[in-house]
Amino acid sequence: GKTSFVNAALGLIRPASGSLRLFGKPPRSHAVRQRIGVMMQDAELPNRLTVRELIELFASYYPKPLASQEIIDRCELGGFATARFGRLSGGQKRRTQFALALVGNPDLIFLDEPTTGLDADARRSLWANVRDAASAGATIILTTHYLEEADALADRVAVIDQGRIIADDTADALRAKVGGSVIRCATKLETPALSRLPEVRHVQRTGRFAELLVGDAVAALRSLIEASPDLSDLTVRPPS
Repeated sequence: GKTSFVNAALGLIRPASGSLRLFGKPPRSHAVRQRIGVMMQDAELPNRLTVRELIELFASYYPKPLASQEIIDRCELGGFATARFGRLSGGQKRRTQFALALVGNPDLIFLDEPTTGLDADARRSLWANVRDAASAGATIILTTHYLEEADALADRVAVIDQGRIIADDTADALRAKVGGSVIRCATKLETPALSRLPEVRHVQRTGRFAELLVGDAVAALRSLIEASPDLSDLTVRPPS
């Protein structure tokens, strides 16, 4: 439901029911589009234009855009600013698309899975630019599958399941509602056996490691240590 919501908010599709307004106007209105920036999961851009030409083109759509060179510097595009878009790597294309979402100096920015395909350095740079844009007064709607990304960036988190919002609060408040602790360990116990231990609410396995969401960490640890003599690499932390 995340991308469907973004598409509806941009006026690319019409809601099946209800109403949706941005700045009190329909999403398709020209006045709205001059106040928003967009980075979609998939976007077709002219392959023969250079990165700098694309930025200058998009800047021309807005009444008070940022300077092209400022955006190139902020988004670290200088190394390929004169390269044609069609010759860029996947990560370079994503960074260019992000720059195009910012260049208009918009009041509202939609970022749909913005860090997909980015390496760790590029992701950190994008996070810094998101924080800067928010500090400057922009509202940013960011969709992501990376929960650590939502935790690191968001003032407010909405969790969508099957098209419906099932949680909507600050990250700290959502953690408080979940409660309990997370036990991470290396163990040979299978998921069914771990799930039957006292106080265990949920189990997730990744290779030889298991993560247990538990209500009472002390009670769960006592049973876990007794049931799994091979236990190692044990950590206990609050829920993320």
